[in-house]
Amino acid sequence: MKSEERHELQENELAGWIYHVPHLLNKYGSYLLFAVALLLLAFQGYGYYQRSQERKREEAWSQLDDASLPGAVNPPLKLQNLMTGSEVKPVRAMAGVVLGDFYLDTLTFGAPPEGSNVKVTPEVASAEAQKAYEGVLKDYPDQDLAVVRAYLGLGKLYENRKEWDKAAQQYDTVKTLGSRSATIFAGYAEERRNHLKEWAQPVNFGAPVATQPAALPERTSTSEPATTGTAH
Repeated sequence: MKSEERHELQENELAGWIYHVPHLLNKYGSYLLFAVALLLLAFQGYGYYQRSQERKREEAWSQLDDASLPGAVNPPLKLQNLMTGSEVKPVRAMAGVVLGDFYLDTLTFGAPPEGSNVKVTPEVASAEAQKAYEGVLKDYPDQDLAVVRAYLGLGKLYENRKEWDKAAQQYDTVKTLGSRSATIFAGYAEERRNHLKEWAQPVNFGAPVATQPAALPERTSTSEPATTGTAH
């Protein structure tokens, strides 16, 4: 077929298609408009969903920051509410880490932060810290940063208990995780791991130095000598 004939045939096909367009619109125009309207509605709905999720994420991280601030009132309650109620998975995981840190700090410094209105014994603080960290490892193994922070927290908790071998295991685990967060904290884990033997040694203050009692000064009389004489 010559090129001129092919060109003419294509023009005829296009003209025929254009000729049928009005008929197609008359027959299916309402359906096409409905489909376009649905597409626009779906696009707008998706945009609204994305904005709504972003607001939820920002609000959740803000609540986590508020619970972590010095002077926050009853941080455990706020953190537990985030752990059970937040729709943002990374926030739930980090709330568990921060909860463990709160009890670990309480154990380390001997009392909860001032103004927190929390009363807890050292035994309970130790148990709650371990529960929080282990909960993160169990429930959020895919949250790299939270997992690394939980292992580090457990390491320091075992240090506090003087369970040096268990502390070493936590730091060794951090170095084997291979995640980006683990790489960032690997140096810190290695540093604490290397100091465990030093910290495990009992503190020796040395034998007390014997001192001679200071010599007392010679006692001198302060009374005036008796005078004698003849009365005139």
